[in-house]
Amino acid sequence: MADHALTFSAVGADTALDPRPALDARSVFDAGSPARQTLNGLLSGDGDRDEVAWVALTTESGALTIEYVHGQTTPLLDRLSIPSGWGLTGKVFQEQALAWVDGYLGAPTISHEFDAVITAERVVRMIAAPVVAGSRVLGVLTLASRENGAVGGVVSERIRVLAQGIALSLQVAQIARREGMLAERRRVTEEQAATCVGRAGAGVPGLTPRELDVLRRVATGSTNAEIASDLGLMVSTVKSYWHSTLGKLGARNRVEAITAARGFGLLA
Repeated sequence: MADHALTFSAVGADTALDPRPALDARSVFDAGSPARQTLNGLLSGDGDRDEVAWVALTTESGALTIEYVHGQTTPLLDRLSIPSGWGLTGKVFQEQALAWVDGYLGAPTISHEFDAVITAERVVRMIAAPVVAGSRVLGVLTLASRENGAVGGVVSERIRVLAQGIALSLQVAQIARREGMLAERRRVTEEQAATCVGRAGAGVPGLTPRELDVLRRVATGSTNAEIASDLGLMVSTVKSYWHSTLGKLGARNRVEAITAARGFGLLA
């Protein structure tokens, strides 16, 4: 495995984390991301495709799912589900400690539920490290080689550092996602507070501009998902606007809301 430096930015180890790190895997492993560049760099650059790597992250069921793969020759690793304790990746997840095998198929220290996948990928040896943030194991990083040999101390230290970097990258992605959601909630609150005083004084419901946007699209038959896509909002935000609109119009459903809105002259 090639010699490459690993560089990551750190955040507080006690930062609260979403129990579903797969939500942020896409941004962490986007083309050009530090984690992806470093992982690609750790693999051989000679074009022989002698090495394969994958990152398996925890799911709500408590198992792992492979969310990112580099260097595979078959589609068998894509989105593969790995229960705790199964194979080397599952063992590292269960024991929360780095481990390796120099001869995977004959290794007595691991279970062999995935031998067919490993054989198809022609993998011979493998090393895996837990992706840990604070006291939580987010997943497992696994590096595998198609060449005979032994896993050395240098490689084991690099995969340990890279696993730490992936955990930090997931933390950063989760923080950014949460801050974006909070900012959106603040905008909703401000818009709901900024009602149209003139209309309210005349007895017309004071809908905010965003509520009117949602109302007009509801009147055309758009679904919540379609409205969210059109306005660049989350579906939950659209539902929040619509719930507020129903209250202001005194309506219980879409039909009543559209009828009331037309009566107030809010819809053509």
